Amino acid sequence: MTSMSAAVAAHDRASNDRRQTQARMGQAWRDAAARVVESRYLEPLDAQDRAFAHALVDLGEQIDRATRLLEN
Repeated sequence: MTSMSAAVAAHDRASNDRRQTQARMGQAWRDAAARVVESRYLEPLDAQDRAFAHALVDLGEQIDRATRLLEN
């Protein structure tokens, strides 16, 4: 392996690691935000409003999954 191909391989590994770390951090942030929103805002809502809010969260998760699939 030449030094150039080794550098390219190292760069690719670092890029993949960065993307995976960003994805994990993004998911952790979304999970924390969802817990805060649920505890502060959803509990006082009626069942229909809670269902709508959960549908929005599900839609956001589907968009995240689609984005990750497109990136890979």
